[in-house]
Amino acid sequence: MKPAKPNPDEPSSAQDLLEAGRAHYQSGRLEDAVKALSGAAQEAALHRDPSVRMQALLALGRTERDLGSLEPALSHLEEAHTLADHLQDSDAVIAVHNLKGTVLATLGEPVRALTSLERGLALAAESGNDDQQINLLINCGNIYREIGDFPKAYEASSRAYRLLEQKSSLDRRLITVLINLGQLHLEQGDRDRAQQEFARALNSARETSDPTAEIVALNNLANLERHTDPVAAQEQFHTALAKARQLGLRQFVIDNLDGLGQVYLSLGQVSKALLAHQEALKIAEELGDRTGQVDALLNLGRDFLALGEHYNALSHAHHALKLAEQSGLKRSIYEAHRVLTDTYEATGNPVKALSHHRAFYQAERSVFNAENERKTRQLEAQFDLEKLRYEVEIARTARMEAEMKVAERTAELEQSQLEMLNRLAIAAEYRDDQTGQHTLRVGRLAAAVARALHWLPQEADILDKAARLHDIGKIGIPDEILLKSEKLTAEEFERMKQHTIFGAKILSGGRSRLVRMAEEIARAHHEHWDGNGYPYGLEGQQIPIEARIVAVIDMFDALTHERPYKRAWSKAEALEEIRAHSGSRFDPSVVQAALGVLK
Repeated sequence: MKPAKPNPDEPSSAQDLLEAGRAHYQSGRLEDAVKALSGAAQEAALHRDPSVRMQALLALGRTERDLGSLEPALSHLEEAHTLADHLQDSDAVIAVHNLKGTVLATLGEPVRALTSLERGLALAAESGNDDQQINLLINCGNIYREIGDFPKAYEASSRAYRLLEQKSSLDRRLITVLINLGQLHLEQGDRDRAQQEFARALNSARETSDPTAEIVALNNLANLERHTDPVAAQEQFHTALAKARQLGLRQFVIDNLDGLGQVYLSLGQVSKALLAHQEALKIAEELGDRTGQVDALLNLGRDFLALGEHYNALSHAHHALKLAEQSGLKRSIYEAHRVLTDTYEATGNPVKALSHHRAFYQAERSVFNAENERKTRQLEAQFDLEKLRYEVEIARTARMEAEMKVAERTAELEQSQLEMLNRLAIAAEYRDDQTGQHTLRVGRLAAAVARALHWLPQEADILDKAARLHDIGKIGIPDEILLKSEKLTAEEFERMKQHTIFGAKILSGGRSRLVRMAEEIARAHHEHWDGNGYPYGLEGQQIPIEARIVAVIDMFDALTHERPYKRAWSKAEALEEIRAHSGSRFDPSVVQAALGVLK
């Protein structure tokens, strides 16, 4: 039983809730977005609208991911995937794969994440969806980089870059890709190439008039050059800082003040460094940015140490240590112990200096061990991924070999079956068409009409062969009925109608597209557009289109060729008869196409 279609006249708020949820998401009101999107999904389920429900679940999964509700996000995305498959919405399937990949990556499952992303990537490449490919490649690159597979990370980012280069206008994602490429080069120790990519990202940001991207690119460049060219870095930090202030992007202001202050300190301009780091601390405290506060306090500890103000240096370093321990910032903990070690040593207090040095060593070892564990997990993830790829490739090769054998055998069986059915169809027709050409003409002309109706060439070719089997059921009709020259009695006509049922039964159970189409034609080629045909009284679009085409062509060929019980009509007479039945016996659109072909 088919599910009832939603009533278009019945009010439903599913679409409205969906749009409201999207609007909340765009404006950053994620909690409100979750409520609206959950309501949209429920309303769509109530009104049996799978398309809107799928869109709502997709948007809900994205929003929950951004909120950190990863398990619910994954659950909603799985259901969206099922609906998208059912609706045959390839774009939605690709989007689901992309979102599932990002959720799984956040859950610490890089292998599953990459499997999802690469499946989406294959579908996007198959459908020629470059935009989706770019998003998937960027996410793949990020995960490969995270697990330490730098060659594959570089390959994915480079592919994204090449696709973005083909666009007629600059795309902001190009800047993201260039920065990712720069960071990959930096992690592999290639500072020159990293600098080139960051510079290209900066130029692209300026070309697109994207000030936020420009700030990010400038910050990456400045941090790269901070130790090698502090003067250039100072200029870049200044430019990024000015733009961040202008846009009110206070988090970027903190980042650039920290970097600028460190440059000042390296140049011996300690008073300027102090002012920069004090401002960074003030903004971080106003924003409640604990990491920003710790970084600023550590920088101030170093500044005061350089000025010889040991009390202030100790005060700021101890404050940084306390906040870092409360927040679990392990790197900042050992950096705080380092500053305290240097400061106590400068004050002539070797006991406390040694105490903090020991704490520094222990904290650093803890981070080092954690880093080693992380690298071990990266290697395990790489191994698992390669193992999965190997297994998939082995399975794919085995499946292809098996499929080739099956396909060859299936083709042989289908060809044998088709030859047998064609002989049977010709035998059925031979009693009133001794040339045996009627079935061939019907197939050829039906295919011509299908092409006129803009069918795909391969589908029209299948119709050519399937249409030849339209009257195969006549093999079960006695000659005294089939060849009778007088009008059939009511009982005889009922027997004659049975050839449609016989034909469908003969062809039933076929697996190939051709035999299934032939079965539909055999069953329905005597159904009428107005519902007065047989055997089931189907009407309009209920009649398969292939049967509607064959109905017109079968009548034309039967009229224009002599039979034992009738003369051959002229082509003009036959066409006029077909035209007269348009809208009653025949589909008007098929008649129009057929008249164009048959003339």
